[in-house]
Amino acid sequence: MPFKSLFLSGSPDANPEKDRALVKTELSEVEVVLVKHSDFSRILDICKDFASKGGNAIILCPGFTHEQVAEIAKTVGKDVSVNVARGDGKSSLAARKAMERAGWFNPKKA
Repeated sequence: MPFKSLFLSGSPDANPEKDRALVKTELSEVEVVLVKHSDFSRILDICKDFASKGGNAIILCPGFTHEQVAEIAKTVGKDVSVNVARGDGKSSLAARKAMERAGWFNPKKA
């Protein structure tokens, strides 16, 4: 049975039902799902479903709050690792500028 990971990345225009991909080898599976941070109940459902199907690790993008990370960890239980990708201040600023250029903070696109 492969080691199964789920990577959740936020995008204001995400549709988790269609915005997903699975990459796998004999030993590893990584599922990437784009989610809207504003639809946290849907995010919890995705995590719960992943855990119920034998998932091993969840990796969250830096956009999740400490409270959300804790709620996800509580939801999936002690047998699923919950990790958060973090960058330093310079990296966060570079990512923010790229998101601004892409129109993430323009309400008309979200």
